[in-house]
Amino acid sequence: MLPGEAGGVHGATKTNQAISRTVRDSAALLVHTEDPNGPFPAIGLVTGPANRRLKIGYAPMIRGGIAVDPAVAAAQENTVQLLRDLGHDVVDAIIPVDQEEFFRNFNGAFLRQFGVVAEQARSISGASAGESGLLDPFTASLIEWGSSFSAEDQAAGAAYLQKVPGLFDALFKNIDVLLSP
Repeated sequence: MLPGEAGGVHGATKTNQAISRTVRDSAALLVHTEDPNGPFPAIGLVTGPANRRLKIGYAPMIRGGIAVDPAVAAAQENTVQLLRDLGHDVVDAIIPVDQEEFFRNFNGAFLRQFGVVAEQARSISGASAGESGLLDPFTASLIEWGSSFSAEDQAAGAAYLQKVPGLFDALFKNIDVLLSP
């Protein structure tokens, strides 16, 4: 799994887009960069509120995930009520991945690719990523942890990540939008 976008293809663990000052700017940028060959239908330029009310799936937490902070839970409940007051249909939804399984596979696929950064830190400083002084401690610890994943872990993680869009595609056959923490 390569992190680059050779040939215009995004990596499975990220996609690039711009930072903008306004929602209007983001909308204009997104309409011009939609992938007509992607897994989801193009939306086009959104110029105002839709006439159609949305069916919004509400998943208050992820399966196997950590507890949601009470302030976040309260904000979600307020948002659900606002959406209902605006005429949208809010239904219960379940995020189709398990947090522990996703975390393990994502890290196996993603973190190992930072070995190149560890090699660069060593070539510049003669020390490990954590001891080089070139990286903040958190980043250095992730890079060093990533080195503990094998090529098999990386391949299994990449295979798992290839299945995730299909899981969400099945979810989005029944809803328009997913609200989650």
